[in-house]
Amino acid sequence: MKLNAGGVVAAFVVLAIRGALLWLIIPIGTLFWIVTLQGLGKTPVSLGAFLGWLDNNLAFRLVRGPLSPLFPTAPVKWVPARERAKVTHRIGVDLSL
Repeated sequence: MKLNAGGVVAAFVVLAIRGALLWLIIPIGTLFWIVTLQGLGKTPVSLGAFLGWLDNNLAFRLVRGPLSPLFPTAPVKWVPARERAKVTHRIGVDLSL
């Protein structure tokens, strides 16, 4: 995917806003997952998949909401709650060298 100068600026804006919001989303999402989601639902959802689902939908909401003038099409898709167990999570710690 080639980005022009405007696309690079738009991607940086999303990255900066998303990074700041993840400082709130991850702790609140973790608490929500611990308190409520362990006993609910037919399919158990791992913490990583749940946080990845929150992160994906946060990015979607940013580019389809307040930042939609910068993005003619959404680079990510909305994932419904019933499919959150299928999300390949991207939030984690890699300790391999």
